Amino acid sequence: MAFETMPEYRILVAGAKARGADFIKITASGLLDFANGGLVTGPAPAIGELCEMVNIAHGEGFSVMAHANGRDNIMRAVESGADSIEHGFYMDSVALRMMAQTGAVWVPTCATVAGLIGTGRYNDHVLTRILADHKAALSAACEIGVPIACGSDAGAAGVAQGAGTVSEVSILESSGVAPLPGNRIIQEVFKRK
Repeated sequence: MAFETMPEYRILVAGAKARGADFIKITASGLLDFANGGLVTGPAPAIGELCEMVNIAHGEGFSVMAHANGRDNIMRAVESGADSIEHGFYMDSVALRMMAQTGAVWVPTCATVAGLIGTGRYNDHVLTRILADHKAALSAACEIGVPIACGSDAGAAGVAQGAGTVSEVSILESSGVAPLPGNRIIQEVFKRK
């Protein structure tokens, strides 16, 4: 939901709590513009605003997921105290080290790009490059202990419910991410692929 002031945001968070929400998701960057080489769209919130948003949500007992793409946007989201980074395209070693130090979880949603390859909707060279870079960052994340979670962003173009998760798990596995021992749900998805 959109808001213009922090008092409005506080009201939204309080309303989410009253309705029994489990977490708060904030937008710390724009989307990837595949028609323009994968550039990150739109202005990102300043660090002070992000910190205040995270503090308000944490103060109400919520974990905070941050939609963030682009190294600087990712780092601002992690610095603000976000508990997880959703997407995280254009992650680099500096941002990865910051995530490893803070314990922020990365939900890379690789299926969002993979599902567009071969559709003719965007340039496959651009999509393939973005996915290859993302997978390389995932491999590096595994090496330094960044917590990684599976999320497909189902409903995005080319990412069907269920099948998107199977695709995401396959991409994670090919990047060196393996399920934690005892995680039956993820292990079952790995078995089905």
